[in-house]
Amino acid sequence: MPDIIIAPGDHSSHNNLVLTTTSNATANGIDTNSATARLSRHGQPLNGESLYLTLSGNALFTQGGQQAIVTTDNHGEAIVYFTDTQQETVEVICHYHQTQARGISHFNEDARVSENISGEVLQNNVQANGVAQNSMRYSVYDAQRTRIANVQLDFQTTGSAVLSAQGGQTNQQGQFTLTLTNRTPEQVLVSASVRGLVGIDNHTYLNFTPFSPQYRILVHVLTDNSPPGQANAIQYEVVSSSTLMPVQGILLIYDAPSNIQLTPGGVTTAQGLTTLSMVSGISGRFTIKASISTESLTVNNTDINWAN
Repeated sequence: MPDIIIAPGDHSSHNNLVLTTTSNATANGIDTNSATARLSRHGQPLNGESLYLTLSGNALFTQGGQQAIVTTDNHGEAIVYFTDTQQETVEVICHYHQTQARGISHFNEDARVSENISGEVLQNNVQANGVAQNSMRYSVYDAQRTRIANVQLDFQTTGSAVLSAQGGQTNQQGQFTLTLTNRTPEQVLVSASVRGLVGIDNHTYLNFTPFSPQYRILVHVLTDNSPPGQANAIQYEVVSSSTLMPVQGILLIYDAPSNIQLTPGGVTTAQGLTTLSMVSGISGRFTIKASISTESLTVNNTDINWAN
């Protein structure tokens, strides 16, 4: 039952350290769980690098002790094995300079586990903009390592991340894909468990990076102070945050009080422009919110008035 744990990469050097652990060995001092570290830079494996690993609890590496130093091979990988004499959950920590990865590994009193779950990271380190998605693909296996369909899974996360589902069933291929969004840059621990089976679970760290907006929304009020029943209009201009040049093909999402009927103008033109027409049946000053569909944190709020 591999637990895949990813800690934040060293963004200054673009190192990526991934630690994969197995679980459900019998706590008899003989059976082993394992941890595989994978080290890369710019997607290329790093060979001949020293990694430092530690264990918690009562677990011991097969060569003895709770500390080990290993060297990555030409695939950028290094593997260690460890045993335990107590039924417990062990934390494995791998260090490479300032980069750290953590894994969780379970030792069972009874090794006769009928089902296992593994987690594969499909997407990590997206921006915390409320739209971009990190994702996991979970697979459930029987004792013969055949994937099982229609298994009920439950999901949890720490931090401010929003899960696409609190639970679900594996598909006909014995898999389930979970996505997460976040508006807070942080590392979160995502947990998946097989409903009704204690200890059949997976724990994965995912990272949300600080939001760096690509766009800005500029506003030109074309019509204001119309009487109720007649249209006011706003022209929006979307520009690049870095160059301030207009951006074509951007879709804006609008929000307004229920008394206002909105008529959007579609995606932005080559000049970065789109026009929103709106009608209110009552007089008053109301706030119109516009946000970029791919960057929900890039927002403009404009007050428009309908006068008697």
